[in-house]
Amino acid sequence: MGTIDAYRNEIYMQPRYLEGIGPKLPITIPAVEQSRCIFTGSGDSMAAAMLAESFSCRRARAADPTDITRNECLANFDRIYIVSISGNTIANVRAADKTTDSVAITARPDSRLARAAHNLICLDFPHTRTITAGSISFLASSLTCISLVCGHDGLSRTTRVFESAKKDAEKMTVSGSLYILGNLETFPLAMYAAAKFYEVLGYDTRYARIEQFSHMELFSARPGDTVLVLEEPNSRTQILVESMSRAGIHAFTPASIPRKRESNDLAQMLYCTFLPQLLTLRLAEESDLEDCHFVTAHKLRSASNDTIY
Repeated sequence: MGTIDAYRNEIYMQPRYLEGIGPKLPITIPAVEQSRCIFTGSGDSMAAAMLAESFSCRRARAADPTDITRNECLANFDRIYIVSISGNTIANVRAADKTTDSVAITARPDSRLARAAHNLICLDFPHTRTITAGSISFLASSLTCISLVCGHDGLSRTTRVFESAKKDAEKMTVSGSLYILGNLETFPLAMYAAAKFYEVLGYDTRYARIEQFSHMELFSARPGDTVLVLEEPNSRTQILVESMSRAGIHAFTPASIPRKRESNDLAQMLYCTFLPQLLTLRLAEESDLEDCHFVTAHKLRSASNDTIY
């Protein structure tokens, strides 16, 4: 099976997977204890860790695993949750070795991380057994991290949210360089979205917070570039989109992005997870790609593996 086919299959496994996930999620950490917890990971798993921080209203913290190993103030948190699907990323294993109370969140209970950590949360999700760009694996790790810091009521509308994201992905046009913007709970998803454009398409993409973009990354944009704002339409995003359009930049907020009604509503998070998956899949299919860019870019993949493992 080609890695694009595997990517497609795992994306479409997600709605059914979500139907039965609720009872399997971990119990929420009491709010008073969250301030003594830190989440970490690498790549997609770092985005999942950052979602724990944002959904906890920053009671819990998120940090890069290398920062944890090099800074005692981070290693001394009461408990560290280390997210890694493979469980073999060396920076994560070192973070577990450095700390006195670590919890591995991984799909591999026999991995180096699982053996190094003091406790284990084992992720269980369907997959194709083909290494491809993370989709359902990211969803599983993200929902686990979120469930550890807050309750939720957003799993009842998953099929509708998935279909809305699919329709929007089918209509979107991407040209030039791509900038993906988010805020508190969508910035980690902007990071995740950029990762899908890197991994699947090798596309020139950047992610930023909405406010910071207006001060910095904006000045690297050129007419014909694309700005995707992962936030519900409001007066602020409307000003940004209109200003970008006058500068010749294709800027938009997805039409169907759910409104964030309350802190534990996951509909917006799910939409912002599905949208980049479906958009990059569509663009890959239109280009007749059989494999993700990270598979065919052999020298870059070797450099990545040398650093990661």
